[in-house]
Amino acid sequence: MRILLIVCFLALASISVSAQTVTYKVFLDQLESKEVKVIVELNGFEPADVASYQMPAWAPGAYTITNYGRFLKNFKALDRKKNELPTTRFDENRWEVKNAQQLKFFSYTVTNSYSDSTSLYFALCHIDTNYFFANGTALFGYVNDRKDIQDTIVYFTDIEQKFSHSDISEGYQVFCPLNVLTREPEFVKPNAFALISLMSYIAKDYDELADAPVLAGTKINVREFQQDGAKYVIALASNEAFPMDSLANATKAIVKSQTDFFGDTPFKSYFFLINAPTYLHLPSQGMGALEHANSSAYLMLNIPWEGFKQFGLPVISHEFFHLWNVKRIHSNKLGPFDYTKAVKTTSLWLSEGVTDYYAQTLLTRSGILPTTFFETKISQWLEATKNSKFSTSETLEQLSIDESNFSMEKALTFYTKAPLVALMLDLEIRTQTRNNKSLDDVMHSLYAKSKANKHFTDEELLSDLEQMSGASLQDFYKRYIAGYDTLPLSSYLTKMGLAKDVVARVGVGVNFHYRLSSDKDYAIVDSLFPNSELAASGVVIGDTIISLNQRAANREIVAQFSRNNDAPQVVKLVIGSKKKRFNTNIVLTKPLYYNNEKKSIAPTGNPSALQTAIRKAIYGG
Repeated sequence: MRILLIVCFLALASISVSAQTVTYKVFLDQLESKEVKVIVELNGFEPADVASYQMPAWAPGAYTITNYGRFLKNFKALDRKKNELPTTRFDENRWEVKNAQQLKFFSYTVTNSYSDSTSLYFALCHIDTNYFFANGTALFGYVNDRKDIQDTIVYFTDIEQKFSHSDISEGYQVFCPLNVLTREPEFVKPNAFALISLMSYIAKDYDELADAPVLAGTKINVREFQQDGAKYVIALASNEAFPMDSLANATKAIVKSQTDFFGDTPFKSYFFLINAPTYLHLPSQGMGALEHANSSAYLMLNIPWEGFKQFGLPVISHEFFHLWNVKRIHSNKLGPFDYTKAVKTTSLWLSEGVTDYYAQTLLTRSGILPTTFFETKISQWLEATKNSKFSTSETLEQLSIDESNFSMEKALTFYTKAPLVALMLDLEIRTQTRNNKSLDDVMHSLYAKSKANKHFTDEELLSDLEQMSGASLQDFYKRYIAGYDTLPLSSYLTKMGLAKDVVARVGVGVNFHYRLSSDKDYAIVDSLFPNSELAASGVVIGDTIISLNQRAANREIVAQFSRNNDAPQVVKLVIGSKKKRFNTNIVLTKPLYYNNEKKSIAPTGNPSALQTAIRKAIYGG
């Protein structure tokens, strides 16, 4: 049997108990069955003729109708003596109890839902022997349509094996962004097994509970850091080793760039909850993430760091920016939440498109990724938009509404067209104001209003944009957001000294990048030119260079044969891969010759001072 360790790095919450509270008891002792049991205890409720339990139909941030009640089974209503009371299933998500004067508990089993086609992985629930993840909406409902009641959440495990505090860390770890509740351990005996609660959490209301995902497992990598008075925790589960130090350093840089941008840290702690298996262990092809008020949950691929930087860091940047733009800056239709029906708003392009625009541009503006990354990203957005039939058949406002109806093709259009329009909007404002105002100013103003609990309406958004930017935007909004016009990206790129199809000279040769293993004496190939002698010899990214010229690989030896190599040399390498270890003699050359390469988007030769200033202000180019 397993031992459960609840790990939480938050300060203990000070609790004031209200007259009515709900306690959710979650049992993680039978994960092998791919199910978890939940018991909901009602405290301080007055006897009633009718009581209800409502599971949500959708999750904030995921938008689409999922109907989480479909993944519950064995639903029961019980009195104080655990006798079953008659229940009626009103619809997929709602149960009602008549003659509920004796009602004390609800009980049900949550099943796996991670492969369901109505939503994406990180909005669902994944239960396995050594791994457990659930979005809050996949585990918990609310009682008697009351979302304002204080909630307590207790996770239980078996204690069949005796243990001491010194060996508790050998068991499960559980990560949850909710505040910890101080209380004595609680014992229960379901199915004749003694279980103990090792930690309890508290949510001030159902909105906070639904917004708190949970990640648990036996092999979770953890890094934490402090920044501007807040604590950050990275919890990553994977079936193979992951470069956690590199991830922590990059994440810390992302956090700094965005907290500097808004000048605020609206939380005391934040959790990055990441599932990053290798390709053959992916539970879903729908990789990505979901934002929460002080956490984010991810499904990403464990690949070599050079590749992960290009794919994973933009996703982390996107979700972290959502802390401000959507969790705090949002339409009045996105809060308070009605979990029983879809939310339809025409301004979701601002919540998602502007977020992705800043997620990418802040990575290069702050130097986390090279400026060419953002130029390439523009090309990718443009190509995807051109190839979609929905880019001109539906307005951006309509695509915003369509997000509540899960369509992968429309979603891909929305998430590529919307950031392009955000770029154009930023350029429009900067050009009209000669770079004295920008979309940055709009976001800062919207955030200031949100802190005063003033949220924009869809109908007033255009006037808000004009007032905050000092630019005339009616024509722009009518054509590219509310209208069907093709995006004139070329003319907008010119405003910051960029052009499409620029021919550039690119060095080619044998040079490669490498990183040294943290625990062994060899170098790991991170990247290499595909037309080089090294690649032609059969070396691939991820292979290891164990020795060069019969000397063990280390930083100094490897550097002699990478970028510091001045002349062709014959080098004897011992290369190790997953399949084999082989020796090879190879001529390594410095890239002293060049090929012409056409870049989709790149700076022009003679930009004006204003064009240069705008480009540098947007992405550091």
